[in-house]
Amino acid sequence: MKLERVIIGIMTGTSVDNIDVAAVKIQLNDNNEYTFNLLASNTYSFNNGIDSEIKKAMLNTANTSDISRLNYAISIMFADIIKDFISKNNLNCNTINAVAIHGQTVWHNPSVDNCNIASTLQLANGSVLSALLNKTVISDFRAADVALGGQGAPLVPIFDYYFLKSNNNNVIALNIGGMANITYIPQGGGIDNVIAFDTGCGNVLLDEYTRKYYNKPFDKNGEIARTGQINYNLLNELLNLDYFKQSYPKSCGRELFNLSLVENSIYKLKLTNNILYSDVLRTLTELTAITITNSIKICCKSADVIVKGGGIKNNLLMDLIKDKLNRQFNIIDSDNFGISSTYYEAIAFAFLGFLSLGSIPGNIPSVTGAKKRVVLGTISRNIS
Repeated sequence: MKLERVIIGIMTGTSVDNIDVAAVKIQLNDNNEYTFNLLASNTYSFNNGIDSEIKKAMLNTANTSDISRLNYAISIMFADIIKDFISKNNLNCNTINAVAIHGQTVWHNPSVDNCNIASTLQLANGSVLSALLNKTVISDFRAADVALGGQGAPLVPIFDYYFLKSNNNNVIALNIGGMANITYIPQGGGIDNVIAFDTGCGNVLLDEYTRKYYNKPFDKNGEIARTGQINYNLLNELLNLDYFKQSYPKSCGRELFNLSLVENSIYKLKLTNNILYSDVLRTLTELTAITITNSIKICCKSADVIVKGGGIKNNLLMDLIKDKLNRQFNIIDSDNFGISSTYYEAIAFAFLGFLSLGSIPGNIPSVTGAKKRVVLGTISRNIS
């Protein structure tokens, strides 16, 4: 065996619903082939109102002191979670080589702003976490790619490539989190042939609308949306967003896809008193399904579509996606490939941490638009 490491990966997405943790043994053999074994996995909730503070930062309503405090609060929360995770799963702390954290994205603007600066911000301080855990921590994975003109996202495609590529079929890895993204791996293609981008909103608009108007965390199985009707005026208004017309590489976040977008569109169309809440949810579910399937069809005419992420649990959304794709697209849960659909991204960031420790580039320029391949992440080693 050329190289073997055990890394804990932590993923929090734009949905700000849960914190996924996975302990992964990753191996690189003498033939430069990667394998992994999922040792343990758990999901944790945000505590002490941190999720509410994160949403304030996302909506640009938090001040500098709020964000500074939140950066430390998230780091401390992660440390407590990891200690509990190690204990709960009877893991030997001495065998864990590192922790890889995505961090909580609160701002993502990979296009240059008025000052001609592109930027992205994921909260969680690697040095703080390293000091609290006495472990090596890899963090801030997106910054180097953005600095080289890339989108800094999506980053999971390199994991998709090494563990899902096929010599027999085209493969599309579809992740439906807060945002939705796809990775297209052509049959027998090399890493430079990979195409990936954010298709737009995944669960974020559905979840935010359900929280506000139904006081529920999400529309379970799409049950509320099933009782509604599509409002085509609202659907067409949202489909007309510039983002959906942009070519890849591209990525997005709550800066665009947020509750204000929906409410402002309803107000603009004078639908405030003429649309049922269930109709809005049905329309937003249709929006997500259309933008995902349109993006898939841009890439190829047939493929194995391997699905993961929270959206896989929304039965209505998955039914719509299947209906909008023809029979040439075979939809499969990533669990059927031996990769947990729930912990897929936590596993993927453990893999990205593995690459970083080995000084192996983790981005794909054909995906992000960066000028070149680059080693991702900041490594913190506050070890006594």
